[in-house]
Amino acid sequence: MSTSDAPVQYFGVTRFSTFLPLSSAWVSSRDGRTESEYKAHLFSDERMEPRVRIFVDRALPIYQSMAERHEYRHIVHYSDSLPTRWREELEEAARKYPVLHLDKVETRINSTQVMLEQIGRRTPDADVVVWFRVDDDDLLSADFLDRLSVYATPKHSGYAVSFGMGLAGLYVDGQYTEFRKVHGRLPSQGQAYVGRYDHLKGVLQFPRATAHSRQDTVSPVIYDSRDVSYVYTFHDQQDQGLTTHGSAAERLARFPLLDDVGGLATKFPTIARDISTFGPV
Repeated sequence: MSTSDAPVQYFGVTRFSTFLPLSSAWVSSRDGRTESEYKAHLFSDERMEPRVRIFVDRALPIYQSMAERHEYRHIVHYSDSLPTRWREELEEAARKYPVLHLDKVETRINSTQVMLEQIGRRTPDADVVVWFRVDDDDLLSADFLDRLSVYATPKHSGYAVSFGMGLAGLYVDGQYTEFRKVHGRLPSQGQAYVGRYDHLKGVLQFPRATAHSRQDTVSPVIYDSRDVSYVYTFHDQQDQGLTTHGSAAERLARFPLLDDVGGLATKFPTIARDISTFGPV
């Protein structure tokens, strides 16, 4: 906790299939396709359906439960060109889960500005502020913020935090059908950045963020792999699969088998039924 009376402010950040053709990320990810071809793929039903179902049905209920114990908002950046069907799904989710804050973007993403606006409305006396990244098709554990709070202190300002231990899950036809163990080096799932809010200047000061696997080259990183903290989802509409040989099942197979599911249903209550097929939970 901060030395001030203000509670730590947490912000999750998810880019929900953002289409930003002017960004360098788009140039590097379009894989030789024209703008219209890339956009058609990005927003196709085949690609969007698993992401929406995982994020809305599996992830958001967990994130809402976090907000019951912490000052936490989950920011979702989505494109102004997102098809109506998917935009309405997000809007309905935001009504159901108040933790969710939707940010429509046109040309660029500015997560820090959204955080500043939220702090101004909710907790202008904020001191320690932490943001973390997570993809729309991955999950964080219900105790994720409880564990992160240990490092959300003034003395850790300027540090990144990475939880290395997780599950790899195969998602097929609306459910997880297989789980394996993951011990990743600086994984993207939940990688967090501890900063401070400068009241006098009205600015947020965070450590610089870079590619998650190289974060330790630009800031000190706290690396904690003592417990499972995330589900890394594998499915056949995964962007990674566009450049990686093999099906989702084949890519998942490189991870070791999960031999104990004890306690995992509590960590991931929205997929407890899927987990229970692998043993006592």
